[in-house]
Amino acid sequence: MSVEVDGELWQLTPTAQYLNGALELTGVSADGAVIALHLEGLSEGQHTVGPHTANQMTCVRGGLHPALFSNRTNGAAATISLSAFDERARTVSGTFEAQLINPLTGAPITLKRGTFKEVPYPVSAPQNEASSLRVTIDGTPWVAAIVLGQSFDGQLRLIATDPTGVRSVVLQMASLIAPGTYGAGNLYAQFGAQYRPDAANSFWAKSGELTVDYHDKTRRVIGGAFRLQTERYPDGAAKASLSDGRFQVGY
Repeated sequence: MSVEVDGELWQLTPTAQYLNGALELTGVSADGAVIALHLEGLSEGQHTVGPHTANQMTCVRGGLHPALFSNRTNGAAATISLSAFDERARTVSGTFEAQLINPLTGAPITLKRGTFKEVPYPVSAPQNEASSLRVTIDGTPWVAAIVLGQSFDGQLRLIATDPTGVRSVVLQMASLIAPGTYGAGNLYAQFGAQYRPDAANSFWAKSGELTVDYHDKTRRVIGGAFRLQTERYPDGAAKASLSDGRFQVGY
């Protein structure tokens, strides 16, 4: 997946899913930049994306000064063209271009010659499976006894605890997050995390990565993986490493 953003060529690693008649395709660059496409009513050909359409496009600049741009502000306009949507091979190809607007400043950003080719999308999310979260913490595997999801104010919180409710891992992300891989603090994903080993200590993610394998907003289930490097809040005097994390959570 690639696109020219204000004349600069971005190379992105794409991830896609097709659920409930909609395509969600997200590309993430090495420096955390994101292009996210949401397309309803799939068919080959050109599709319009504007402030008042169900189709959506979002761009986030990475680096030291991240900024978000979208099609939701007047003056924005975009198109997504599907050249191939192969349900049998489960791949999608196409092109896109846009002028998106920063909703805070009104500044535009121009996307030209965007292309994605034979991006695979997985089968639909598993159904009727219980919520679960497991992770290795400082080398010791841990499986949460209680797992629940909460969605409110544009945020999705995945909460996993031991039977007492004291030891816990909390993952927080944007409620509309699409499949893809995101670094901690990513503006588009709004990804952050917290680990509490006991009632007296709280560790916050300083770095790490979240991978969303699927997110079915109709059935309200999300699944994926994560790894985190955390530091005790507020002094940073202790650290904890969370690796090989996997989750499937309904909300």
